[in-house]
Amino acid sequence: MSLETILERMTVALEKIAASGQPIIAAPTPVPQPAVPAPTPAPAPTPAAAPTAAPTARWASQAEVNTYVMAAYKEMGPEKGAQIGNILQQIGVKAVTELTPANYEQFHTAVEALKNA
Repeated sequence: MSLETILERMTVALEKIAASGQPIIAAPTPVPQPAVPAPTPAPAPTPAAAPTAAPTARWASQAEVNTYVMAAYKEMGPEKGAQIGNILQQIGVKAVTELTPANYEQFHTAVEALKNA
């Protein structure tokens, strides 16, 4: 079969298709789209936790507090040890004897930071 014969057959086929009135390419069928879900609202922020109770006492008695302070003072020496008074002022007390179990942890943390500075 020659190229001219093939082209002639194709021409006849196309003329028949055109004469039929049918579209050569069928219209695409619509593809169903999934329904878009409504956006879900962001969850409301949870309120911050309420402050917890004061930490438990580090020392059982005022004598234990005094022992700790004296040992810390001796370990740091007189220059650094003198800064223990500044820590007491920052906590809002004038003397070690005014410390309460509610502020023992704050005092201990500050003294340990001073020792490590």
